[in-house]
Amino acid sequence: MEKIKIEKAFSYAFWGMLLLIFNININGINILPGFIGYIMLLMTLDTFVAKRKELIDTLCIACIGINALDWIDNIFNLLGDGLISVLFNYLARFAAIAFMVLYLTEVIRFLREDMNYDEEGAKLQSYRDILFIGELIALLPLGVITLIVVVVCLIVLIMICVLFYQIKKRVTEELRNGEY
Repeated sequence: MEKIKIEKAFSYAFWGMLLLIFNININGINILPGFIGYIMLLMTLDTFVAKRKELIDTLCIACIGINALDWIDNIFNLLGDGLISVLFNYLARFAAIAFMVLYLTEVIRFLREDMNYDEEGAKLQSYRDILFIGELIALLPLGVITLIVVVVCLIVLIMICVLFYQIKKRVTEELRNGEY
């Protein structure tokens, strides 16, 4: 596989994850909606995903659709504040958790098997496991514990972004040095 394609995929993965983490609101409207982050991650699937591609594609597209609907709902308040809105938010969270676990699992496989980046793969596996457990706990109404877990998940997501950036830099260096 071309290192340039890999470098570009990790760049998209970095920016996609960053867009999923940060929300910048102006007058109550998120100007960096999450679905753009999922679109960027979707663009990396051809590089990273070998197994379960259809499932991961479908989950990513579902996350794009759900996040786009959520973004529109935040602007126009279409769902209101009732049970439908709560159920929609849980559906969005479950889809996001399922996608992220499968996506990161495939990136781990790609790092270890296709690139022989075992150390980075091991780090990402640890981050994925912490994130998965944390996201499941965060679904529960546990008050302060939930808030602490959400903060831990945010830190782990930032660490994943940093790791993707470091991998992108490493691949760029290998390209410059003619190692491919």
